[in-house]
Amino acid sequence: MSNIIKRKLDAQVNGLSALQQSSFSEQLYLFSFVVYLLASFVTSTMFGQLSTLVGPIAYYIIEFSAVLVIAKVAVFDGWEREKLIIFALVGIIFWQICKNSGELFYFYYYLFILGAKDVRFERIIKTFLVTIGSFLLVTIAASLLGFIDNLTYGRYMEATIRYALGTIYPTDLAARAFYLLLAYAMLRRFHFKLVEYVSCLAITIFIYAVTDTRLDFYLMLLILLIALFYKYVVRLLEYLGSKLTAVILALFVFINIFLAYTFIPNNRFFEIANKVLSGRLTYGHLAFQNYNIPFFGQYVYQMGNGGVHKTPFQYFYIDSSFIRVLMMEGLLTFLALVGLLLLINHRFFKAHAYSLVIGMTLMILSSVIDQHLLELAFNVVFLGALADLSYWKQPFGLKTKSQLQA
Repeated sequence: MSNIIKRKLDAQVNGLSALQQSSFSEQLYLFSFVVYLLASFVTSTMFGQLSTLVGPIAYYIIEFSAVLVIAKVAVFDGWEREKLIIFALVGIIFWQICKNSGELFYFYYYLFILGAKDVRFERIIKTFLVTIGSFLLVTIAASLLGFIDNLTYGRYMEATIRYALGTIYPTDLAARAFYLLLAYAMLRRFHFKLVEYVSCLAITIFIYAVTDTRLDFYLMLLILLIALFYKYVVRLLEYLGSKLTAVILALFVFINIFLAYTFIPNNRFFEIANKVLSGRLTYGHLAFQNYNIPFFGQYVYQMGNGGVHKTPFQYFYIDSSFIRVLMMEGLLTFLALVGLLLLINHRFFKAHAYSLVIGMTLMILSSVIDQHLLELAFNVVFLGALADLSYWKQPFGLKTKSQLQA
C-alpha cells in the first residue's frame, strides 16, 4: 500500500514539475518576444533617428533576445539531438543568406518560429497586441508633442498631405494598424461586439485620413466585413478545403511574380494591373531587369521614401514581399517560404482554426503590395506553425484546459 501511495505522490510531483517547466519556458519565450519587438520597433520609427547609438544598441538587444529563444529551444522543448543539429545547420544557412542580402530579420523570425513550440498562440498574439499597440501610441504621442519628427509627405500632382506620426513613412503606420487589427480579429475569432465594430471602424477611418494609404484601408474594411459575414466565409473555406485553398493562394502569389517579370510598360492590361497593385509591378520588373535570381541571397541597392533624406535621390524599392524574398533572399528562402505557407495552411485547417486561415489569407493579400511579410514586429501569423492552437479548437467563449490551468 505504501508503495502505491509513493508512486502516486511521485507522479503528482513529476506532473507538477513538468507543468512548472512548461510555464517557465513559455514565460521565457514571451519575455524574449517582448524584448525583440521593442528593439525592432524602435529602429523602424523616428526614435531610431535620435542618436547614432540607437541602431547598435537595438542590434545587441535583438541578439540577446535570440540567445534566450535558442536556450528555450535547446533546453526546454524536448527536441531530439538530431533535430537540434538540423535546426542549427538550417539556421547557419539562413544567417548567411541574410548576411548576403543585408536583412537579418528573416533569420530572427526563423528562431522565433522554432521557439514558439508549445507556446499558446493566443498568448503570443496578446503579447504582440499589447507591446506594439502600446509603443505605437507612445510613438504617435511623441511625434505630436514634438519629441520626435512627424514626417509629412504629399502625392504627385495632388494636394493630399500624409502624416507618418513618428514612424518612418505613412504606409508603415498604416501597415502597423492593419496588422494590429488583424491580430485582434484572429484573437477574437472575428466575433465582434457592436462597440468593437464602431471602434475598429473609427480607427480604420482615422488611419486612412492620416496616411491616405488605400491598401491597408481596404484590408481593414475587409476585416470588418468578414467579421460581419464570418459564418458564410467559414462555410466557403470548408467547401474549398485545405488543398484547394492552398492552390488558390499559391497561384495568386505566382501570378503576382509572373506579372512583374513580364511587365510591359504602356500596355493597357499591365497599366491596369499596375495601378491596382499601386505601381508595384514597375519596380518588381526593374528588379528582374537589373538582377538575377540568386540561390543564397544577394544585396540589392534600394532607396525608399521612408525616413529623412538630406540630398536628392532616385527612388527604387521592392515593396512586394514575395518578389523581395525571391530577389534578395534567393530561391532557397523563397521555396522555404512557400513550404511554410503550405504548412500553416494545413495546420490551421486541421485545427479548424478558420480565423487563422482568414488571417493568413489577408496577410498574403497585403504582402503582394507591402514588404512586411517576414517582419516579426508587424506580422506574427507564421508563429502559428509550431505554437499551441488549442484556443481555436474550442467553441468561442470556452476556455481550454491549458487556459484553466494558467
